[in-house]
Amino acid sequence: SAEQLPPALAHAGASARLVRRTAELMLRHSIVYASIEERCKSTQEYFAEVLRTARMQYEGYRAAAEVLGKILARPPLLDVWEKSCPGLLRAKTRELALQTEGTASYDGAFVEKLRIEQIYSAVVDLKSLETERPIREGDIRARFDAVSRLAAVEQAKVMAQEKLLAEELAAIGDGSETVAKYAGKLAESLSTSQLRLSDCKLLQLPPLVCSFVHIEVLDLSANALEALPPEICQLTALKKLYAVDNKLATVPDELWKLHRTLMYLALGGNPLVAEVRQLYLEGLPVLLAHLKLRHRRRRREATSEQGFFPRLASHHGAEAIRATRSASEPNRGALPFTSYPPTPLPAKRGVFTRGVTLDDTDLPDYRPPRDSAPAPGVAPVLQTGCGTAAEMDAEAEAEAEAAQRRLEEGLRTRSWSYGLAGLLETYGSTRSRGISGP
Repeated sequence: SAEQLPPALAHAGASARLVRRTAELMLRHSIVYASIEERCKSTQEYFAEVLRTARMQYEGYRAAAEVLGKILARPPLLDVWEKSCPGLLRAKTRELALQTEGTASYDGAFVEKLRIEQIYSAVVDLKSLETERPIREGDIRARFDAVSRLAAVEQAKVMAQEKLLAEELAAIGDGSETVAKYAGKLAESLSTSQLRLSDCKLLQLPPLVCSFVHIEVLDLSANALEALPPEICQLTALKKLYAVDNKLATVPDELWKLHRTLMYLALGGNPLVAEVRQLYLEGLPVLLAHLKLRHRRRRREATSEQGFFPRLASHHGAEAIRATRSASEPNRGALPFTSYPPTPLPAKRGVFTRGVTLDDTDLPDYRPPRDSAPAPGVAPVLQTGCGTAAEMDAEAEAEAEAAQRRLEEGLRTRSWSYGLAGLLETYGSTRSRGISGP
């Protein structure tokens, strides 16, 4: 029922579009698509050239009619176009000569040249009448109607050619019947929660099929599937999965995420690797447990290769940022940072902003030098009588070393709050004592 469907499928129009798009993708990933392309190739090439010419003619006439409509509303524009058309026409003629026929730039220049030609022709005719009598509104409307009729004729040609192309492809066999078959199976699953795609000659299962998250039974038997998409873990209501008589060598690690709902898995008749076959024969719980362990192991390996923040390390500018910063600040390598956010947020002094690393804030260095002098304007002995500045430097250094240890421990455990707490605590302590960083 509609109440049990997800929001993307509950609306009739949205579900119909999703069903149609998924069916078309299934056709593209099927065995019959290659033969369809071969049969329809010559027909599509012929009609593509005919339609391209007709569409360019229509666009040129339509654009010219729009300009003449503006001249009809504001007759003084006639003088403007009379002066500008010759130069524009020469420029577009030269541009068209430099373009390669069949390219998008050539088509655009052709349409623009045709538009200017039609406007200029109408302007010249109207100006020739002005030598005999004043130009009337009916004169401009007559030219506007003439160009509009040319645009309507070209539009009719385009529609006729498109209709003829559809008929030719249907006679040859363009896969429309196969798409309708797939769409019927997908639409049926909306009410039954069972998607039966057995013997559909599929080479791949489009990930968009996994958008039907209400499915409880998925039958993919007797196809030519070589792999299942990782997105299959999105089918959170899936209870039974049939994938018999395919070409599967393994199953995706993400399948373990369905351990709460998946009760039956059929993989017979597939050339499974020895390890997966043995686990499959031992039972579904054993196989899912192995997939879970394998998934976690691969994540650990990826994390160890990329550092503490694998998602940030994969950012397209992370390598360049690290190389630039390591060259300009060689001592930065002492900290275990391996990547930086792609778009750091501004941070106020002494305030930690979510998403900003230590290197992106304007906090001063939290490790004061051993033999640094007091800041200008700070007396050697503070008014509070706590001791000399040198003594407080030693105390601040001890606190900074403790904060450094807590920071490194926090980074190792991926706990930002624990590491930054020590940093901000030390920074606040040194600021309250009147000691400034380098």
